[in-house]
Amino acid sequence: MSVGTLWIVIASLAWAASDALRKRLAGPMGPVALAWWMSVGSAPIFGLWVGLAEAGWPAPAYWPWAIAAFAGTLCATLLMLAALAVADLGVAIPMLALTPVFSALVAWATIGEVLDPGGWIGVVLVVTGAVGLQLHGRRWKPDRGAAMMAGVALLWSMTSVFDKVALQHAAVPAHAGIQVGGAALVLGPWLALRGRARDLLPPPGHRAAAVGLVLAFGLAFGAQLLAVQLEPVSRVETIKRAMGLASAVVLGRLFFDERLNVARIAGVTLMGLGAALVLG
Repeated sequence: MSVGTLWIVIASLAWAASDALRKRLAGPMGPVALAWWMSVGSAPIFGLWVGLAEAGWPAPAYWPWAIAAFAGTLCATLLMLAALAVADLGVAIPMLALTPVFSALVAWATIGEVLDPGGWIGVVLVVTGAVGLQLHGRRWKPDRGAAMMAGVALLWSMTSVFDKVALQHAAVPAHAGIQVGGAALVLGPWLALRGRARDLLPPPGHRAAAVGLVLAFGLAFGAQLLAVQLEPVSRVETIKRAMGLASAVVLGRLFFDERLNVARIAGVTLMGLGAALVLG
């Protein structure tokens, strides 16, 4: 196993742990407070990285793209946490396989990037899998949390473009630190002004999980950034999505007593195969 592949596996496992902990904490803490906790908790980690890397201040051209990325990521994070509070982990996380589908379709519609036949087959498989995840017996019942996660996938498909352009004008550690620090600076005062300052800290009985979430999130984000420097993005995303789909179903069953049936397994499998085809 190459070093790059090892970082991909570490990032994928850390994201899986982060997803399960976010699912556990989304209800007790609420989306806004949980997003603030993740940001303020991981800010020292990325701040240390900036110092060790001696990353300089970004160029002026960085800021419009950074602000767009920040706004999209913040909205996606809040929407994701709200979805995890109401949806099964085994349904919510697999919907993120729609991200490369949306990215490919947006690129096709706006800049003329044409999908090959395998890519279009992948789109069909992902959409079919997403529909299959919401089957209840022979009856199809749209899941509100799954629809919210589809919105998250759409937002992430756009912010990935903003991130890519922003990183042409700033070092990776600086960009990561600015994004995380900005979320902490926005969400904390917003909650305080609404008289909800007490909500910023994890409630009793959930503090160990909250600390674990910060560590898992920091490891996942850092390992992923290291992985993309060593391996093609398509390889990183394919392995990450495949492991994320499988772990969401397994962890949902083990820790949240979520149902496991043929429709859910088939849906997750189709979405994983489809995402791999779209990513090439």
